[in-house]
Amino acid sequence: MHIEHIAGDKMYIDYAGEKLHLVNKETGEISDVEVFISILGASQLTYIEATLSQCKEDFINCCEHALAYYEG
Repeated sequence: MHIEHIAGDKMYIDYAGEKLHLVNKETGEISDVEVFISILGASQLTYIEATLSQCKEDFINCCEHALAYYEG
């Protein structure tokens, strides 16, 4: 289904369903990370960031980083 998007109108945000893993090269410790994804509707410009949690602070930081990346 085709959806018309107005440039600069919406930034779609969500976390990916499956977690990724980071491996500490020195200790071999494996840490789960949440994957934040943001996309602009009209241009399809995408921003992705991994965080340790989906807590409010991490979510807000990811949104701020995405807006800075989009220069918005």
